[in-house]
Amino acid sequence: MKTEFPNARVSVLWQGNVTDGKEYAGCRDAFISTRHLKNSGGSNNYGGKDHLWVGPYGGSHRTLIRYDLSMLPKERIVKRAVLRLHMYNSGRPGLVSMHRVLRPWGAGSGGADQEYKGGRHTNGQDWQHIARPPIEGECSWSMSARTATWAGPGCGKAGEDHEEASVSKARFNSKEAEGKSNRQPARYWINWDVTAAVQAWVQNPDQNFGLLLRLAGKAQTECRFHSAEYNDPVYRPRLVIAYE
Repeated sequence: MKTEFPNARVSVLWQGNVTDGKEYAGCRDAFISTRHLKNSGGSNNYGGKDHLWVGPYGGSHRTLIRYDLSMLPKERIVKRAVLRLHMYNSGRPGLVSMHRVLRPWGAGSGGADQEYKGGRHTNGQDWQHIARPPIEGECSWSMSARTATWAGPGCGKAGEDHEEASVSKARFNSKEAEGKSNRQPARYWINWDVTAAVQAWVQNPDQNFGLLLRLAGKAQTECRFHSAEYNDPVYRPRLVIAYE
């Protein structure tokens, strides 16, 4: 970006990154899921998990992510903003649709102390879904923040929960994959151009409710990304912003 916009300042926001002597802690993310919906008496909060999920796996999964941009003054002009997520499986990210969220939600910390420790299942649940029901202010498939429901389950109603138009298409190069999963390329970065959304949020901070990642139409694929809670900070979600 510095080459493309030589007069711009570039900020890279990711959980735990130190810039100008300050550690960034403003990324909030969570996936929401219908898996174990009946067993949990509602739906669980997965805000503390070390991964984000879009697609099917015994249910539907969608991802929510938001960055605090309060460090950027309103008069800043955003030249380019790119959201980067590290996908670690062999999904098809081109089928993932990204939308601006239109209502507040709480990421929560469900599953934070229940990560993978070498066993595939615990109490009949796979380790990737071990969590708990949401507490006050936390999101789930049913609720944007406990006591407040989505207009449509899973942040699902266009025009009320999320914008109908997608933000941008995923850009990636699977030839840059660091390995394979099911004999397909895996572990590589996916980029989305979120310039317009970030510029709008800088000018109107009270409208920053982040982004929703979901499958487009009737698409079928599983895409799993490392979250802001992932133990290796190198692979946490990144928002790269060039501004003047």
